[in-house]
Amino acid sequence: MITNFESYTVDITDEEIAMADLLITALRKHPPGTIWTSSQIIAGFRRNGYQCTSPRVRKIVAYIRSKSIAPLLASSNGYYLSSNSLEIKKHIKSLEQRIAGIQIAINGLKAFI
Repeated sequence: MITNFESYTVDITDEEIAMADLLITALRKHPPGTIWTSSQIIAGFRRNGYQCTSPRVRKIVAYIRSKSIAPLLASSNGYYLSSNSLEIKKHIKSLEQRIAGIQIAINGLKAFI
């Protein structure tokens, strides 16, 4: 769990694992690179009887990535599967840059303690 975000970052549930399977199955029915917005993903989950929010989508996406279930990438336009190693490398670099930005913020805040 992440401090101050406990209600959003509880451990993955069996229901969320089932939702991850549903999401990957749905994405694989379309050509690689087909973009799905968070809103479209949420609507799909709701059609299948699941309650979902944007933070829950992000949690499910993080689970899919962390368990190497599928190469699920994201852009400002939405989520998509890619088998292109260059795209995957670019996405990894983007994640690493976000980590670096967060570390800079951490270092700045440490000046106040």
